Amino acid sequence: MTRIVKTYYTVTANDLSKVYPDGTKALDSVCFNVGDGITCIVGPNGAGKTTLVKIIATQLKYTDGKVKVLGYDVEKEKDKIRKRIAVVPQEGLPVNELTPFEHVYYYLLARGMDRKSAKKNTEYALKNLGLWEIKDRLAIKLSGGLKRRILIAMALATRADLMLLDEPSVGLDPISRKETWDLIMDIEKEGVKAIITTHYMEEAEALAKEVIIINKGRLLAKGNPRELKKNLRFDKKIAVGKEIKRESLERFGKTASYGNWWLLYPDDLDFTIDALLSKKISIQIMPTSLEDVFIELIKNDSE
Repeated sequence: MTRIVKTYYTVTANDLSKVYPDGTKALDSVCFNVGDGITCIVGPNGAGKTTLVKIIATQLKYTDGKVKVLGYDVEKEKDKIRKRIAVVPQEGLPVNELTPFEHVYYYLLARGMDRKSAKKNTEYALKNLGLWEIKDRLAIKLSGGLKRRILIAMALATRADLMLLDEPSVGLDPISRKETWDLIMDIEKEGVKAIITTHYMEEAEALAKEVIIINKGRLLAKGNPRELKKNLRFDKKIAVGKEIKRESLERFGKTASYGNWWLLYPDDLDFTIDALLSKKISIQIMPTSLEDVFIELIKNDSE
């Protein structure tokens, strides 16, 4: 007898649109499928990332289209979805007067877990996220990175099939941010699926199996970071100090502004390097990254 196995995408969105009462179109006919592992939704501020996550989390109604999460319809089967997901909102903050243990334990009880299981899962999450040694310390005495870690522990302890993390490393210092990345990758190894919104391209490149790039509510690209970089016409870029006029670089290829540097994407790498060095111009040659894909897509979308 042949066994039939039900398969589905983690998230499916078809012609998804969201228009707020004031007329703002946050999402415009977005279509995508999300599979296993970690998926990062990236875009500039106001691109529609948080709106998209709130719809997936059943916290916000969409205007048009269709969305399924873990095989369930977002409109018709909200309760089934909510039992199988956990959300870490961007604006979320722990309560100063509670300890890490109290945050996780009472959150699990509020979700309907029995006390024995809640205690066991709290210990599991706190130990996995390096919070066990400080489980009885008040949150007000903890650093920003540790406070963010408490919220992730609350989600992890649910043993949910899908975690939704909205800007999980926003506001963290570089060390805390990298530690958060390590925690998220450890969670993925346990088979947990995660959707993460971010505007840090290096975060998406470090974590994601797949990346969804949106701007002004529209889907610009979707794919593995390596695949997306292959769509660039170049695999190297040249950084040049802004003491050089941009106009003098544009004859070599595309340019972009990046802090105190011009980024030059040359049509002919070797020719450009020889030409710049012959003029004794100091340059840095770097491999292209997901950020370069993002810059090109956003720039083309704005033209």
